[in-house]
Amino acid sequence: MWLRIGKRGRWKERSAQSPDDVAEASKDLAPREHEDLSVYKVDSLDEATRVATAHALTQKPGPANIDAVVLPDQALTTAGLEPIPVPMEELPAYLSDRHYEIRGLEDPDVQRVVAEAALNLGNVDAQRLPKGTLKEMALNGVLEEEGVKAAISTKWKEYLDKNQ
Repeated sequence: MWLRIGKRGRWKERSAQSPDDVAEASKDLAPREHEDLSVYKVDSLDEATRVATAHALTQKPGPANIDAVVLPDQALTTAGLEPIPVPMEELPAYLSDRHYEIRGLEDPDVQRVVAEAALNLGNVDAQRLPKGTLKEMALNGVLEEEGVKAAISTKWKEYLDKNQ
């Protein structure tokens, strides 16, 4: 499974039979210009929640909700895509070890193929993690994952210290 920090509303209650729904979901699959699409490899929904929490704590400027989308492997293989491991030094080891990039998604047609396949499979997990849930996850073990505590943003640190 592949975790993408995206927008829950692009996937929830969407249909593969609706071109508008597919077009909306495919927006989460568009990489930044001159980059490949960043995702995290996860083996379970629980791990996806932990990884999304670590991402929020270390890659976002401060406490806020975060949306996470978990895509099934089959959605990518349908389009002939295979994520490539790309560890990143600027990420904590817990995230870097799971960081992959997907090449080939710069083409909007390919984005739509993947979005439609994911919606057709019906097992896309799209969730919003409120900052309160992120705090609970942080204090219940995510901060202890390799490199996370040392990399949390100043505003997150202040929030966690104040709200323990």
